[in-house]
Amino acid sequence: MSHKFDQLKSQTGGVAIFLLLGVATVGLTIVSSTLVLSLDELRMSRGGPLEQTFYAAEAGLNDGLYRLTTHPEVDEYFLTVNNTSAKVTIGRDLADPYRRLVTSEATDSLHKKRKLSVSALTNSFLVGLDYALQSGNGGIVMENNSQVIGDIYANSAITGGKGKITGNVWTTADALGNKIT
Repeated sequence: MSHKFDQLKSQTGGVAIFLLLGVATVGLTIVSSTLVLSLDELRMSRGGPLEQTFYAAEAGLNDGLYRLTTHPEVDEYFLTVNNTSAKVTIGRDLADPYRRLVTSEATDSLHKKRKLSVSALTNSFLVGLDYALQSGNGGIVMENNSQVIGDIYANSAITGGKGKITGNVWTTADALGNKIT
């Protein structure tokens, strides 16, 4: 009986060793995978091309949004930030005339790319007008203490006399409505 007990005892030890080796292998795999991922994250967090392309693309978006208010007729241009080039595109949404799509795609010297875009709502249906008010051939009638704060471009006379204009006035007609050529 003692011989069978010793044989069973030695088999149990062998199984325990195999279990210990299996658990150690799984543990080592988890630790090494975590180490590789952590080192990759550390390498990316130190900056480099990926970060440069992100900041250049973000600068392109900011510049594109600024140009929507100052030079809305610009459709595409290039911007360079710290040796990283960004192509900025300002497009129109055909379904919504008040919506503009600003896209910035940055490319670094190693040809790594980052593309960002934003959809912006504007208060202007047509881009390129720098006037608070623009009239057609009927002109503008200023009555009842009306006010225009900003510039006016009129294709005919501005009449009425009871309004106030704060800004510049361009007109193609004299006070009597006669066309000026």
